[in-house]
Amino acid sequence: MSKVVFDIDGVVIDILSMILDMYNESFDKEYRCKDIQEWNLSDLPLSKEEITDLFYEAYMIPEDKLKYYAGGADLLKKHQKDEVFFITGRDKEYNYYTRRAIDFVLKDNSLKLDYSLYNSKTKYDDFEDIYRVCETYYEDSPYIFKKLYQVNKKGFLVAHNYNKDLWDEFPIISVCNERQSCFNRIYNKEDYICQSRPMREHLDER
Repeated sequence: MSKVVFDIDGVVIDILSMILDMYNESFDKEYRCKDIQEWNLSDLPLSKEEITDLFYEAYMIPEDKLKYYAGGADLLKKHQKDEVFFITGRDKEYNYYTRRAIDFVLKDNSLKLDYSLYNSKTKYDDFEDIYRVCETYYEDSPYIFKKLYQVNKKGFLVAHNYNKDLWDEFPIISVCNERQSCFNRIYNKEDYICQSRPMREHLDER
């Protein structure tokens, strides 16, 4: 059984949309995902502490407001027979809500998947041994991905505006569909499945 590692937010859970929904409602704004250019959401006119609070609030969001990526669910389906590790930058104290979100996606897509959940802000410092031997991994953070790629070159960067400077340098995959409008440019509706030849070959083999 192959080991596969998923980040959660930005890969499976569309936390950016949930945060922007809360922000727009509170401040009567109209920010969209494609407007965000920075991974840490510094585009928003808020302090670092206020942005952190929005993340915490999104972690605990009710299931009826939970959003996830169609492409992220497709990837989970592709890896149903693998040993799946979710390694998230969320704090451990939110693991109840994190598991609830993962289980919601699995149930909503009729997926049966055994998984392990771990917490780490840097990931490569705490779980280098897992990343080194895994078949592949999916990560959206531009900073973390570059570190992980030095350990194992079988990973895929999940494409968002905030990591577009790396698109030409690393294998990428987009989990957004056309309706979610994650980008400033137009993709056809099938593009959320894969954005690179290595990714197409990887999925076709499964």
